[in-house]
Amino acid sequence: MAPRKQMFVLAAVGTDHHPFDRFVDWIDTWQQHNAECEVFIQRGSTKLVPKTASAPFLDPAELDEMMRRADAIVCHGGPSTIMEARQAGVVPVVIPRDPALGEHVDEHQLRFAAFMDAKGAILSARTEAELSERLGKV
Repeated sequence: MAPRKQMFVLAAVGTDHHPFDRFVDWIDTWQQHNAECEVFIQRGSTKLVPKTASAPFLDPAELDEMMRRADAIVCHGGPSTIMEARQAGVVPVVIPRDPALGEHVDEHQLRFAAFMDAKGAILSARTEAELSERLGKV
């Protein structure tokens, strides 16, 4: 019997200048409890440096390669990143940025994520528990 492939999870906050500490913290915590999984976080301008492998930004070709390799993609609620994940053949787990928490300037990510979730095109995660539950299904 062939050994089971290690699951690879790509987590991407995008390029917005607002920090997204909540996202990075949730992924870092999840990875610490799921050490058998390979996880990489594109953390943007977030000041929090996780224990998990990460970089502030990736060049587009590197991000595209990681998306094609990923078993699961966790991303912010930006339409472009969501569509890139879907083009890579993955239904992304989406943590939309919340302007009430200083993560963005408006609610477009919250609205877009709710719309896409209702269509079954993403799996929305509004809490850390929902993130764990969604990733547990991959």
